[in-house]
Amino acid sequence: GDDSNQELYVFKTLRLFGITSYLQASVCVANKGISIQYHCLFINYDSKLKLINIIDLNSNNTSSIDLIAFTINQYNVIYAIPDTGFLIETTSNLQLDYFVLNTSIDYSDTNNAFGELITDNYYINDSDLSYNHLFILPNNTIIQMLANEGSFTFLSTDLSSKIPKDEPYKNTHINKVYPSQNDLISIGTTALNMSFVHSIDPTTGSNISIYQQHNEENFLRQIFLCTSPNCVISEDFSSLAINLLTITFNIPNSSYYVEIDDNFVKYKYDGPKTIIPGIKPGNWIIKTSSEYNPINDNTDYITGILRLNLEGTTEFKKLKNTNEKKNFFDQMRIELSKSIPVDLSRIRKIKDIFGIDKISNLELLLILFEIGPSDDNCFNNKSSIDVFNDLDSIIKVKNITMPLDIYDHTKYIDKDYGFQRTADLWEEIRISLKSFASNVSYLVIISVLVFSSIVLFIYGKYKDRKQEMENMTIFKITLIIIDVINDVSFIISSKNDLHNLLIPSFVFLLFPFIMNTIFTIIIFLHEMKNDVFEEWFKNRSKRIILITIFSSGDVELLHLFDSKFGGYDIFKINFSQYSKDLITWGSYLNIILEDLPQLIIQILFALNSTNSYSIIAFITLITSSVVMLVDIVEGGFTIYAEVFHDKGNKTNNNRERDTR
Repeated sequence: GDDSNQELYVFKTLRLFGITSYLQASVCVANKGISIQYHCLFINYDSKLKLINIIDLNSNNTSSIDLIAFTINQYNVIYAIPDTGFLIETTSNLQLDYFVLNTSIDYSDTNNAFGELITDNYYINDSDLSYNHLFILPNNTIIQMLANEGSFTFLSTDLSSKIPKDEPYKNTHINKVYPSQNDLISIGTTALNMSFVHSIDPTTGSNISIYQQHNEENFLRQIFLCTSPNCVISEDFSSLAINLLTITFNIPNSSYYVEIDDNFVKYKYDGPKTIIPGIKPGNWIIKTSSEYNPINDNTDYITGILRLNLEGTTEFKKLKNTNEKKNFFDQMRIELSKSIPVDLSRIRKIKDIFGIDKISNLELLLILFEIGPSDDNCFNNKSSIDVFNDLDSIIKVKNITMPLDIYDHTKYIDKDYGFQRTADLWEEIRISLKSFASNVSYLVIISVLVFSSIVLFIYGKYKDRKQEMENMTIFKITLIIIDVINDVSFIISSKNDLHNLLIPSFVFLLFPFIMNTIFTIIIFLHEMKNDVFEEWFKNRSKRIILITIFSSGDVELLHLFDSKFGGYDIFKINFSQYSKDLITWGSYLNIILEDLPQLIIQILFALNSTNSYSIIAFITLITSSVVMLVDIVEGGFTIYAEVFHDKGNKTNNNRERDTR
């Protein structure tokens, strides 16, 4: 061949006699790498496009690859693209097409692709194309010169997007993907996109699979056929949109990968007859950002029911002994944790069988599971309610292979039933106690209240040298304050779950509050007529007003003023009999209009709750029960004392008459 100065030219044209077709020169480009000096492309006498790699020009050390077989009636021209490779112009049936070869790609691997540019049919016959009508600029732009009735038209086209790239996806048929290796996506992302170096159409129904990577494990997220509506080709046939479920990318700051089977799409136009390879595991990595907005539900432990389908119920009934049944649910628990996915420590089977659901003469087994909170060692740090919702969403998916469907036990879960939130009262009480015991803030608050009550009681007894103090007043007042705070906290925290009990809860909280406020005002207005009381009030008005405000929650708190606590003058006022009677009647009305209705509401809420039973609801139920019990005991002793006192007075009166 004709030799040229290798240092001055990026590419050169050589005539390879004896092997090229008539008047067809081979085109060679210099390689910037070390292993190969030149790449030469030509069409031989059999109309086959052939690539020769010249490893050493001096020693004639070469290797060759057969690429494309052209038809006899095709007109083909080869051009060099500086610093890239080759452009093959092929004309057939008045249609002009271009193929792009990138010499940095190993074309001995048949999976590697040519780029392709399909042009409009903008000429009628060969005379419209001037000879040597195409020029290639160093910026990968081609200029086409067209002759039309003695004038010339120039068209420019950027080839950059058509040059196949050696991407990390190990598939040069793909031009680019979204998201790429460097993109972070939000959880819940539902769309992927792939653009190709050739026009594509149609899809073929091969499988696409998404996996999550965690340590050495790969958790399946979904498998589906690449057909509409899962896969949609763009209007210009250049890209493929892949539609996913919102549950697919569901964990923040996690790594996923996409696996696509070979031949998942076909090329639209005539060109290289090749099977388009898919993407192998681990080549297309997708990462989620750390951004996460949890649902506003701070429940630590949430229970829900799964239902086995008929096949699953039948299989379970075949199990003969306890160990087999235990193993069945242990394996289901493990499979559930991999399907969500969530740490195994956060999911617990509460009972082997929760119950039986009868549907159209069928008996289907119901199973109770609990979702617990995360800790610092968990890879899934989503809230319990979000994990619960993720599992419910996964179960309900149909017509797409989900992780539950590939395991031996979770495949029996009824998709129509889902994962239904529930409240097994006694189990929820146990959960509430466990949550309460692990909640430091609650323990501190309760401990401080109890400790303060004991300290105040001891202090009051110590200061009360005359032993005038009402012994149980401090404890009764502490209980009333806790009950009022719990009643308010319960309505605020459970307003979305109370449903039909919401209005009664407000009524039996606000009405007693108004009633106690009225009783307190009446008592003070009456007592202010007494000069001693008025003087007592004026000297301590700020402290008295503060305590009186609390009395709006329960008029019995006024007894703090006549409790003689610690011998302090502020607690040594004597109410009139009229005021004492009002306080007594007020306490009775509080039992009827506040304590009893609120206890009934608490019991109804616990029995009918469809959501997880909260710690606040549980504590309110306990305090309401204790307050009611104390009211009954105290009321009983009061009535007994009054009756006994009346009998005693009658007996003394009779004795006085007998003496006379």
